[in-house]
Amino acid sequence: MDLGIKQNNYLAFGLVIQCDIDLSDMLPISYHTDVDLVISAKTIESKSYQKTQVYRKNTQAEIVVEPQAVYLHWPATATFKISDGKTIDYHSYTNEDQEFKLFLFSEAIGIILLQRDLFVLHASATQINGKGHIFLGEPGAGKSTTAAAFWQAGHTVLTDDLAVLKIHDNEVFLFPAFPQIKIWRSALAGLDIDFTGLRSSFEGREKFLIQQEIELFNQKPVKVSQINILNLDEDGDLPTYKAPVELLKHFPLPNQLLSSTMIRKHFEGSVTLAKSTKIRLMRRPEGFLNLRNFVEHYAAEC
Repeated sequence: MDLGIKQNNYLAFGLVIQCDIDLSDMLPISYHTDVDLVISAKTIESKSYQKTQVYRKNTQAEIVVEPQAVYLHWPATATFKISDGKTIDYHSYTNEDQEFKLFLFSEAIGIILLQRDLFVLHASATQINGKGHIFLGEPGAGKSTTAAAFWQAGHTVLTDDLAVLKIHDNEVFLFPAFPQIKIWRSALAGLDIDFTGLRSSFEGREKFLIQQEIELFNQKPVKVSQINILNLDEDGDLPTYKAPVELLKHFPLPNQLLSSTMIRKHFEGSVTLAKSTKIRLMRRPEGFLNLRNFVEHYAAEC
């Protein structure tokens, strides 16, 4: 696979990333010389991997967790060695560079962010009037479709998959991911978004990428105004004592990473999060017309 050796620096998730892959189609270039994360091709030793609960493109991730590094293996796609929140070494088995980037900027980058003591959630997020609004939900709840509906209404989508949070002085901040939205063809059709010319996300034949303007994409931390948990039944504020268990349902990475220390950090972070920003259970709208109306009313109330 020819990924184009560039050694450029890029911006994503609040990090300056030095990478030997050309990422200019998805990330803004950074001119900072202080690098937070180095991504490079390396030879990675063989390991006896454990199966995880994580699937991507119908492939089950495998993992080994060691004190100094996490090894993440996707059969037929790539192996990653993720170390100390500072380096990702990779070995790729695919000839599709976009497919490789999809796997790199999902669980692999998520593990790096976890190693950097950031709070990670499987969620989408949009920016409305300068504030971040996060949407969680079980698989199929419509996180990415909701994100696309906000984009259609003129709002920047800060992430459609991995929400990365930091709590500082009793305020919650979200680090924007990158300006792409993955969305199913059926959702594009339901929202009347023309998918002619959209690239495949390589996550399935029926999933495509909406590309937001790289140059206009906000890379600064955004203060979070509200976290919404999409569901079929309930509306109302989530009690603080329920936050740890509820947010754990939306942990986006392999369960093998949830050591006793990490579980404790998650519970402490969840309580602080619930005390620092509003978390609401929100009954998701049924149907695309109702979703558009929901987006219009939600934004008007912000």
